[in-house]
Amino acid sequence: MYVIKMPRKPNSKCEVCGKERYRRPSELKRNKHNCCRGCRSKLYKKSKNYSKKGLAIGRGWNKGKSKKNGDILTYGKPRSEKTKKNISIALKKAKPPQGINKKCSICGKKFYVFQGQLKGKRKRIFCSKNCHNKKRLTGKIVKCPICKKEFYKAKKSKKICCSVSCSMKFLIPTDIERILEDWLKKSNISYESQKPIGKITIPDFFIKPNICLYADGDYWHNLPRSIIKDKWVNKILINKGYKIIRLWGSEIKNGVRPIELLSK
Repeated sequence: MYVIKMPRKPNSKCEVCGKERYRRPSELKRNKHNCCRGCRSKLYKKSKNYSKKGLAIGRGWNKGKSKKNGDILTYGKPRSEKTKKNISIALKKAKPPQGINKKCSICGKKFYVFQGQLKGKRKRIFCSKNCHNKKRLTGKIVKCPICKKEFYKAKKSKKICCSVSCSMKFLIPTDIERILEDWLKKSNISYESQKPIGKITIPDFFIKPNICLYADGDYWHNLPRSIIKDKWVNKILINKGYKIIRLWGSEIKNGVRPIELLSK
């Protein structure tokens, strides 16, 4: 069922153009006029006292005025002299924020620090970001313990080696890797430990020309995420012409050696 709303009968007229319109009783109490902004501005220009009584200039957006007719819009009442005096007295009585004058340790400039910036995470030490960056970047030239290459080390950094390949060699090997390494040394096989192959993987031992030997832990490499990763690595390395040998930790501890797999 469609309900058709009939237009209500007009109950008021515009004082300027004489247009008939329906208005609620609450609207009629506020303002007598019932038309557009143009008519309101004309009423305001004719008699300014009318605007004070009916339209209440300066309260709300664009009441009693319009930009098209060149009226100046006002937003809110201006401050009275009493409020201005009270504000000036309150500003004089108000205490300034407590703080300390500090000296920058790098450039030597004096700067003001508030009380909230003396402790905690917002603690301020330097006068600007440039000084902070200078202090952060100050460091030493250090030698790499593996390749003995000189590199720049920042003051707060925990970097020990010059690159990822050197850092992987510097890591402490696991018990499974030690057993395999001892076997490779006894059988006089030349190898490279923790040699990165591009950005794909870092095998535990790389035997020239194309053999990658892995010592996989029973727990970590049986996780679903690591199984998917190992399959992806194997597929890429086989396509590039590498041979892959993966030995479980339990097999290495029981005495399994990859002699037969290396011969293949």
